Amino acid sequence: MRVGTLPRRHPVASLATVAFLLAFVSTAAYYAGLVPLIPRTLPTFVDLLVVTGLLLAVALATWVVSLSRS
Repeated sequence: MRVGTLPRRHPVASLATVAFLLAFVSTAAYYAGLVPLIPRTLPTFVDLLVVTGLLLAVALATWVVSLSRS
């Protein structure tokens, strides 16, 4: 299985993975202070972590279901 065939064979799982990666990068950038004009506060960081964790769970679940069906 080549990497180029993954999005065509598993589009939902690939989309969920991309959403998780975007949330992860956003959370890491916020934690590192790379997001200008937005003050770092704990409630915002916790909200970002919750969303990132939920997207990780969704991505893992979609991959499990997608690979079990193929």
